[in-house]
Amino acid sequence: MAVLLPGPHTFTGEDTAEIFLHGSRAVVNAVCKTLSQIEGVESAKAGEFTKRSFFNGKMDLAQVESLADLINAETDAQRQLALRQNDAGSYLKPFREDLIEIMAELEAQIDFADDVMEDKNRIITKVEKLLVSLKKLKRSAERGCLIRDGIKVALIGRTNVGKSSLINRL
Repeated sequence: MAVLLPGPHTFTGEDTAEIFLHGSRAVVNAVCKTLSQIEGVESAKAGEFTKRSFFNGKMDLAQVESLADLINAETDAQRQLALRQNDAGSYLKPFREDLIEIMAELEAQIDFADDVMEDKNRIITKVEKLLVSLKKLKRSAERGCLIRDGIKVALIGRTNVGKSSLINRL
């Protein structure tokens, strides 16, 4: 069965065809060999769909990283973290907007110092508020790294003091 998926409403945003086959590896290889002889037809490499989706604006970088984490998840906690991380772009957007606003105000003060009488304390307050929010985000990201990457532990001690028993209990 062959299914044509017309863009831009596909994962990649491009026209895509998917072929479903019944049979052995030999059948799949024969079909792939036949298709490879058609000009402009190529099989997708690992990560190809995600790369095309990113370059076509269907995914942002946080979503690409989230998908990679989901694919590589070994525990349920890692899977849940990857799913939550998928929305990272939405909660990073306000930080970007705040930074652009602060930069615009600073540039206006530099370029139009005589005309713009901006309160410097107001800008400092905005920057301090942004720093507090970014520090919270950093702490959250560090906790996420512990879940995603795990913790390396070395359990050392004398012979027959219960190291193996402790690991087995854990």
